[in-house]
Amino acid sequence: MTITVTSPEATYYAACDPSSNQSFEVDGYGIDTVDFVGSENMLANVNDPYDCCVACIQDLSSGASASVAGFCQLFYPDPICQRPHTFVGYYYGGANATVPPGEGFIVSDGNCGQAVAGGD
Repeated sequence: MTITVTSPEATYYAACDPSSNQSFEVDGYGIDTVDFVGSENMLANVNDPYDCCVACIQDLSSGASASVAGFCQLFYPDPICQRPHTFVGYYYGGANATVPPGEGFIVSDGNCGQAVAGGD
């Protein structure tokens, strides 16, 4: 008798791929500010933008995430989640920002929310 055991493949979240729905820039400039409504949760052991996005997706009540310089913050809608996309806040950058393109916050939407560009 032969028993074949295969290890499970890691789940890859395409939504968290840098070429997907994550926001890096506003008008060609880095995101320098995030302004969310509701509550938030800083995750201590999540320091990669991809992992931050995954944590946001895996938390069914999270509306959006923001990652910068090794920090990850999840944002929750107030008062409750109303699917499909409850507004949870803005992110800013643009010509008036001091953040070069490709640097600054990386913002992604969650299961229970959506963040939108607020402009400069």
